[in-house]
Amino acid sequence: METLSVIKERRAVRGFDPEKQIPEDKLGKIVESAMYAPMALNRVSWHLTVVQNREFLDEMVLDIIGKLSENPTEHIKMRLAMPKFSPFYHAPTVIFVTGDKENVYTGNNAGAAIENMLLSAKDMGIDSCWVGMANDFLKSDKGKKYMDRLNTPSGWEIVGAVALGYAEKDAPMPDKHMDEIDEIVKYIR
Repeated sequence: METLSVIKERRAVRGFDPEKQIPEDKLGKIVESAMYAPMALNRVSWHLTVVQNREFLDEMVLDIIGKLSENPTEHIKMRLAMPKFSPFYHAPTVIFVTGDKENVYTGNNAGAAIENMLLSAKDMGIDSCWVGMANDFLKSDKGKKYMDRLNTPSGWEIVGAVALGYAEKDAPMPDKHMDEIDEIVKYIR
């Protein structure tokens, strides 16, 4: 697939077939694509933990939902009202991206790695969703036990998660605000 086509076709999928796992060779290519992301000063300031253990994910989901329910925003209330809600949308694979809190470029570096994984997944016919709903929980005292189980390097924290799998149904194209492009993009020539 051409790069621009992949970018235009990628969607945030919020409903995966939990029984259909990603083939190992494709998962390896997705993880490898993260390594080709730009890295400030050529320093890896992020770490990936690939989780395909359903029991582990289900246990974490229950605790995340508990945390999200404590003081939900309108957006979170909407998500919590979804039937069988899961912050990872029942994806069979979730890649947790953690980063070095001391490196000022971690957000940029990790974001580039995440985007590479999202695009390479789409190029291979695998659906994805960049998930941030677990972040506050994984930074909490209760979440630290999961961070330990994720083999997070000492002093690092969650940056985001990538849910991967195959969509239960086609995800519609969200509004990309192309009618507002003149307000969103400015050129100085």
